[in-house]
Amino acid sequence: MLLGLDDVTVVLPGNRTALDGVSLSVMPGQRVAIVGDSGSGKSTLLRVLKGLLKPTLGRVAGSMAQTPQVQWVSQEVAAALDPRLTIEESLLEPLVAQHRADDSAGKIEKALTLMGLPLEFRKRHPRSLSSGQKQRVAIARAMILEPEVLLLDEPTSYLDAQTSSQLIEVLKTVSKSLVLVTHDLTVAERVADFVSVLYAGRIVEAGMAPQVLKHPRHPYTMALVRAFGPEHVDIQGEPPSLIVRPDGCLFKPRCSESKERCAREVPKLLGAEHSVACWERP
Repeated sequence: MLLGLDDVTVVLPGNRTALDGVSLSVMPGQRVAIVGDSGSGKSTLLRVLKGLLKPTLGRVAGSMAQTPQVQWVSQEVAAALDPRLTIEESLLEPLVAQHRADDSAGKIEKALTLMGLPLEFRKRHPRSLSSGQKQRVAIARAMILEPEVLLLDEPTSYLDAQTSSQLIEVLKTVSKSLVLVTHDLTVAERVADFVSVLYAGRIVEAGMAPQVLKHPRHPYTMALVRAFGPEHVDIQGEPPSLIVRPDGCLFKPRCSESKERCAREVPKLLGAEHSVACWERP
């Protein structure tokens, strides 16, 4: 295992439980998608994997944990690039920091080309780029070190449909491991080979992408798939409070299949290849 979480809980200021007993493994060459609604804990999970946020309970594991071989790209592209530096200087910075600046010009050219950006961008500053262009520069900056694990937080959020599709094709060619956070199931389906579904800080379903996205078993995953389907059926109700968490299954108030046991006991994530945390759909 290159990187993973072992029963990690994260309680943020204000007694907000962002992650609750999350375990995750990233194997060599594996592309993992973390999907779920806004506020489900996806970005927090990435920050813990990168070592930017310490778990309240549990631990970060794996041979690449806490090393430069794990690179992270934030969803906040405005903060990802130093406005004082040219794009070339921004891309050079990690190479210099890791003493890998030999043939830096060639590496920078390769990174920009891979992201579909013109080479003349090298002399430009972030303020002259669109949000989508900044996003691609930030990804190029992370990939220039050829990390073993690449962490991406909503990488297509600022991209138009054509550019998003181009980036997805690039990510599919990445031979290293990838952890992708997205609310877009289409992106997860096209990029990932393994999917974990996060709801209110808990993983409720996990398995190979075709199984989870084409044959979902947890009611929340099923609702997500319907929301992104042709009929765009919205998920009814609201997520639970992160401060006062109810007993039992957190999806119960929104679930049409819930029974009395669902309100009393937290369902465990069970199953070898396709895991589900649901009393009614074991």
